[in-house]
Amino acid sequence: MPERITRQFNKLDSIEPREEWLNSTRDFLVKKVDRDTITYQTPWTYHFKVLMIDWQKRFVPAPSKIMATLLIFGLLGSTGLAAKAEYRPDRTLYFVKKTIEKIELVLAMSSYQEAAIHLKHVQNRKDEVIKLAQSENLTKAEKEEYINTVVSKLKQDLSSASASLSIVNKADEESDKVADLAKQITIDSKDAVEVLNQVNEDIQLENVEQIIAEVIDSSENAEQDAIKILAVQQESGEIAEIEFTNEDLTALLDDKINRINKKIEVITISLNEIEVGLSNRRCERSGGTTICVREPLFDIEKQSLNDLFKKVSEAKKYMVSSSELLVEENFVDTLEKLKEGNNLVNQVNDKIIEITKEEVIEEEISEVKGVSEEKDIEVKKLDESTSEVIEIE
Repeated sequence: MPERITRQFNKLDSIEPREEWLNSTRDFLVKKVDRDTITYQTPWTYHFKVLMIDWQKRFVPAPSKIMATLLIFGLLGSTGLAAKAEYRPDRTLYFVKKTIEKIELVLAMSSYQEAAIHLKHVQNRKDEVIKLAQSENLTKAEKEEYINTVVSKLKQDLSSASASLSIVNKADEESDKVADLAKQITIDSKDAVEVLNQVNEDIQLENVEQIIAEVIDSSENAEQDAIKILAVQQESGEIAEIEFTNEDLTALLDDKINRINKKIEVITISLNEIEVGLSNRRCERSGGTTICVREPLFDIEKQSLNDLFKKVSEAKKYMVSSSELLVEENFVDTLEKLKEGNNLVNQVNDKIIEITKEEVIEEEISEVKGVSEEKDIEVKKLDESTSEVIEIE
């Protein structure tokens, strides 16, 4: 039986289709392909359907956007108006307010509109931060929690606006639209920094300082990106002179230079105070002998402090270079120098915040224990009747 099956398979292997069948099949397939694809005449109804589908996608909102529109009109009644005035994140009306803002973003038809809506939300967050800082009905813990929440959302909105601006710019949208959006981001970023600095100075809440510092950095980066777009467009002549002049851009960059120079002044004062704190001594009198022990107020080595002073010095040089380039109306290079100098300033400022939070000595110390063992010092023993002062390093 197996041999028989093997013979049959061998016989089948030698069988081939007839040449007539091959030719007829080939001709049939070629004609069908030609009729169905190459020479096929598309009916006018097909083109009409495609046109209608494209029109619907362009001009008729998706069902989700229609529903969102109906919902937002419902919310924009008395409840919506009341929600706009709410500034405490723990209240129901604030949740309604955030819901309306999300719906506004859903209804945005382009990246340009999204950026404009995010900037409107940035203004809302700034107003909320100011109201929270000025509120007298909140405990310290509540104020810290709510400001942290609102400031974090401000950072998100500003970053989203900056990202939308980048998309609009890369998509080669109308240059005037890009310029308007970039100018508005520049203004709102600057205002956000001023508001946050003022709030930080007024409330002085330790648990809020870090997040505010982060948002200020983020705001400055958004402002810098927006100014860079303006500078590139201005130098390439893409912005109409009537819309945005060289004087306008010069004023923006000059203002940023002045603000960074003020930051340099502030951190220089802080570094000088830290340097003085490193020389701090505590003295105690026992009988006729005064013993003074060096107790630095801050946990930083002298060399590390010198490195911070060097960074400040480098930042000043960048500011001088940026001012010189600005006089020549070299806007892009001016911005690059500003960026380098600002980065150095932020690095030093972050280190100062870290140092001042880690003071190594309390303000009041009743007695010194184990000074000689801990600091490997050498103490001279003098008679208590003497009035000599012993300095212990």
